Amino acid sequence: MADIWQVFSRSLHIALCVIVSVYSTCISDVRYEDLPFSESVLIYGRNVTCAANVIFGKFVGPTWTCADMRVDGLRLAYGYIPGVGAERGCGEDKGNSTNDYGQLCRELLRAHGENNTLWSAYISEPSCQVSPDERVVFRTETENTTVTHWHEIDAGTGFVRTLQCMLFPKCL
Repeated sequence: MADIWQVFSRSLHIALCVIVSVYSTCISDVRYEDLPFSESVLIYGRNVTCAANVIFGKFVGPTWTCADMRVDGLRLAYGYIPGVGAERGCGEDKGNSTNDYGQLCRELLRAHGENNTLWSAYISEPSCQVSPDERVVFRTETENTTVTHWHEIDAGTGFVRTLQCMLFPKCL
């Protein structure tokens, strides 16, 4: 019985090594240029706008970019979650400006006909400057169903300039 387990264990180890090797080769060799989101997309009744002049980069997965992001002309609030990370300058969000960036990416991607698996939602250009206008927050709350809400909050420190949404690479 011990011999069978050793053969199985060794075979499993080899199979996993091959999968990891193929996948890491795919990740290291393939690069995708990012795509801009449309200049205007309606998400849950609010108009999300993105600048047309995106500074393009190359990424390990298909990536969509929303530069100079605004929601009905307002900035998307930005702050850090206490205990999870530290962001100098913006300060704690105290629960007021916590966004569900992953779900926002999914909604933006869905509006562009993209239904592949989201790998990463990344704020590549936050600002810790003061926004003189009200800001907006995107939240999802789960209680028997998922409800998506836009909330306006007071003017304050921290907003999102650029949001990037990366899809899981299509290499395997």
